[in-house]
Amino acid sequence: MFERWVIGASHRSYPWAAPLGLDASLDLSGDYGQQWNSTNLRGLFVAPPSTFENRQQSNSETWRYITLVVASASLGWGRVRNATAIYDAMVLERRLLETGALARPLSRDGRQRLAEVLYLRGSLDTVRERPGRLLWQEIERVLADDGALREGGLDPYSVLRAAEPHLGPTRILTADGVPVSPVLRQTGYFVGLTALDAHRNLILRDDMGSSYETIQDGVSVSSGSSSASRRATFNSDVVYGGATGTMNRPIGPSWQFDANGDVLLGLRKEDNQLIFDAAASLGWLAADRWTANAYAFYRRLDDDRTEGATAGDSWQWTAGIRVSWYVEDRTAIELSASENQDWLRGTADAPSVGGTHHFFRGLDASLAVTYRFSGWIATPGFFPAPAGGFGTPRAQP
Repeated sequence: MFERWVIGASHRSYPWAAPLGLDASLDLSGDYGQQWNSTNLRGLFVAPPSTFENRQQSNSETWRYITLVVASASLGWGRVRNATAIYDAMVLERRLLETGALARPLSRDGRQRLAEVLYLRGSLDTVRERPGRLLWQEIERVLADDGALREGGLDPYSVLRAAEPHLGPTRILTADGVPVSPVLRQTGYFVGLTALDAHRNLILRDDMGSSYETIQDGVSVSSGSSSASRRATFNSDVVYGGATGTMNRPIGPSWQFDANGDVLLGLRKEDNQLIFDAAASLGWLAADRWTANAYAFYRRLDDDRTEGATAGDSWQWTAGIRVSWYVEDRTAIELSASENQDWLRGTADAPSVGGTHHFFRGLDASLAVTYRFSGWIATPGFFPAPAGGFGTPRAQP
């Protein structure tokens, strides 16, 4: 049995008017594992007029706990802003155009004002128990002032259509009735100097027991048992310093590009390492139907940067893509593929000579149909809905 948990918090502050920011983060994670083994052996030997029987039992329990605490602080230049509300405003406008609530597309100024209203959502949630009432008043006022709202205002169907989530089932709506994009849309950059401390705690525990018994002609002639246990704790601290950077950029209404990287040097004599990390992802979201994400990650470790090539040098590479297509509200077809590569120069007792490098490569691909159950056999997209109901809506999703 294996368990994993992760929790983290970060905060970036800009004390001055210039985009010079202070960033602090704390991340905690745990990887736990337990393994149980049990063996029972029984042997019978018959040599008339005698019989011999041997019985052996053994069991073991292995517990392995790894807890990691990483604290970092950075001083850097640049700002990263949340642009998700701009995308939410685009989706809201498109849906209202579909239902006929808008007589024409919004003007450039109207779109900007609608996005500004949606940026107030978090503030309204903290001061209002029912933030949707005030938010929708402002939305309707912006649409009317722009001259795009049709006569009569927003009808119930348009409001319900606008409140539907971007993807998947309706379930519980947001408190203000406006859906939130499942893809975080950020824009900007941040580059600076960083210091990082990583503390790792490893606990190993083994419990073992065994017993045996020899029986001759139904009489126990010898037996014995033994047990042993071991518990070991290992702690390590590594302190790094170096440079860090991140870049986030929306590409049009449906694409989002995010990248980050770090170059870290061990600051103590016993931490004489050089680590280079780089990661990038490209996300695509077409509300109500499609979502896709492509990602890549690369890490290189120079185990001893002052000694040239050493046995602990390694690199890792991961790349993949995931695409989901929602056939209906609760039914989705998902395709994913990924590649993993790991390279190690060699171990201490097998240095990198004569082709002793260690290389691993793995390819994975999957095609799945997922469904969130909402009844006994009512499966939209596979079984037709019962006749009757409320009729056909004026606009399809």
